[in-house]
Amino acid sequence: MAAFIAQNPEWYKDTKLMESWDITYAPFGDRISAMMASNTPFITDPVNVNGLMVYKTFEITDLSDDIHYSLNVFYDNTVYIYINGKLFYKNDANCGIGDWNGDYEPINYNIDDQPLTIKDFLVPGTNYIACSIKNCWGGRELDMYLEYEKSSTKASVVFFQQDSEWHYNVFYCPYTDGDGVVDGSAPGGYYDEADDEMAKFIAENPNFTTDTEMLSSWPTAKAPFGAAAEEIGWTGSNHGLILYKSFEVTDLEKLKTADYFDWYCLYDNTIYVYLNGTEIFVDDGNCVEQDWNGGMTHYELDTATIAGLLKEGENCIVVTIKDAWGGRDFNAAFSAEWK
Repeated sequence: MAAFIAQNPEWYKDTKLMESWDITYAPFGDRISAMMASNTPFITDPVNVNGLMVYKTFEITDLSDDIHYSLNVFYDNTVYIYINGKLFYKNDANCGIGDWNGDYEPINYNIDDQPLTIKDFLVPGTNYIACSIKNCWGGRELDMYLEYEKSSTKASVVFFQQDSEWHYNVFYCPYTDGDGVVDGSAPGGYYDEADDEMAKFIAENPNFTTDTEMLSSWPTAKAPFGAAAEEIGWTGSNHGLILYKSFEVTDLEKLKTADYFDWYCLYDNTIYVYLNGTEIFVDDGNCVEQDWNGGMTHYELDTATIAGLLKEGENCIVVTIKDAWGGRDFNAAFSAEWK
């Protein structure tokens, strides 16, 4: 694939080239179901074929203001998505952490800080989408669909999108599982109080959720933070993770009219979320009950509560996550929504 791209650096614009490729039905890969997967070398020869490129045309007849489009993609892993020859979305961790997802998820423009949507990439008539994906390890998958809603009044104010940058701090928190195995994979265990650095940090810094001077001094890394989070050291007995992000509010009065605030999040596992020092979301199963989700999930937060905590100018989100057993993950976006 690297050789192909070197020879065809703008392959995603070359519709004549892509139209010459073979045709088959999605999905591609074994994450959804190996039995459902298209019979291509991407799945039949997983040892030797890790790269896949796809191209598809589609028709758009309505780009009016009252229609809302959403591109939903299941990908694993390293993915680049182009719409009409322009890069719309990428997630490339260089075979590192978190450049995959676990289900069909709506993806948003993430190339720079411009407030673009998929409608900015579409034109009336024939459009095309091109995608490259390069599996590194584990399962592989690619499938997508474009959906729309007519007569939609949907609007949003996005405070930050998924896959964005966070300040972080990792803590040593050895976990003894329910079978008595240190860092084992069974529920029902406990953290060693004597060595739980995250618990000590919180006890010694009771105002840590609002200490932006301290929080902003921590290093930064880009979400998602996955099970193989070597980049930030969130592995092994380092079960504790605290994250910090700031965002700006410019029209508080408008936000008070939102139908709800959307906390769009993937977490595994125990999570506490604080907005300007006040807890707004929590899922803590105390190492016994399920306190994780299986993919990016929308959580509708009450407007009066959230709007009452927001302030004009800079605002602060702090997240604590404490992995106990099994995998570990985090990614999030936050927005105000009008139905």
